[in-house]
This record gives sequence, structure tokens and C-alpha cells, in this order.
Amino acid sequence: MKTSVGKSRLSQAANPNQETYSPPNAVFPDTEPVFTIGIASQLTNTSVHALRVYEEKKLILPFVTPTHRRLYSQFDIERIKCIRRHLDEEGLNIAGIKALLAMIPCWLLRPCSPEDQAACEAFTSTTAPCWEVGKKGPECQDTTCRDCQVYRMGYRCGDIKSFCKAAYSGMIQISTSETSGGAE
Repeated sequence: MKTSVGKSRLSQAANPNQETYSPPNAVFPDTEPVFTIGIASQLTNTSVHALRVYEEKKLILPFVTPTHRRLYSQFDIERIKCIRRHLDEEGLNIAGIKALLAMIPCWLLRPCSPEDQAACEAFTSTTAPCWEVGKKGPECQDTTCRDCQVYRMGYRCGDIKSFCKAAYSGMIQISTSETSGGAE
């Protein structure tokens, strides 16, 4: 049995029978953009063209290098798989997925005042998720959407409704560290 320290998850995916050791997030965090568009295509069984369409339609926000290369994280891979599930198994189209993602209650994850909500397109839009709207409240103006927990909710697929139910019934508490993206 081979064991190697620092082996990438890509190698693990390519050879799942080989045992490797990689402490959690030691090689790269789930949000670290390391996969090229070609590798992301292979890992998700999605064409490169489809990935570009998803980006154009704002379903995914890949990391873009200064030389305009798109890089994807493990989180992005899971998000793409979720998008594929919505398209292939649930019969949604891209507009339907965007409407579903627009229902994520960003104001619960990133609390803002009623005045800010009234001025924020993300609060009122039913067809575009918050990372796609033009006019954002002050709470989100200086936030990189790719790193925001609202955007990251999109990988949960069918679990968005469970989150909303729990949030509205007061069963979950949203802490300051969750709403600030972990940095206090």
C-alpha cells in the first residue's frame, strides 16, 4: 500500500484505489483554485464549452488569473456537479437554476438593515442571484462574490430549502464568524 504526503486530490481522483495521505486542506483548501478548465471538464464530465456557458450565465465564478486562465477549486467542481444534477436529473434549465439560486436568503447570511435591503437588487430580484445583480448593499459592495458564503451555498443542491426552513423557523443561529466569511 503506497502512502504519500502532499499528493493532490487530482491524483486521488485519477487513481481512487491508491491510498494516499493528505491532511485536510494541507495540499490546498477546497476553495483553492488549482484545476484548469480542461481538468474541471474531466472531473465533472462537462464539456469545456458548457463550463464557459455556465460562467457567461453567472452560474459559476471561476478564478481568473492575470493571463485570463480560468482555474477551478474543489468547491467549484462540486458546484458544477450540482448544476449538472439540476439540468440532467431535475429537468431545470439555466434560467430555472438561476431563479433557484436567487432564492438564497442573502440577508440572513450577511445581515443588513431594512434600508440597505430596500436599496439592494439582491434582496428584490427573483431571477438573478446576488452575485449577478448590479446594485448591492453596503454590506456586500467590497466583497469578492466568489469568496462569499452566499455564493458558496449554491453547491448544496437540494439542501437550500432545508437551510431556509431552519433559518426562518429560528432553528439555526447565524454567527458573526459565519456572516463575515470566517474573518472577524
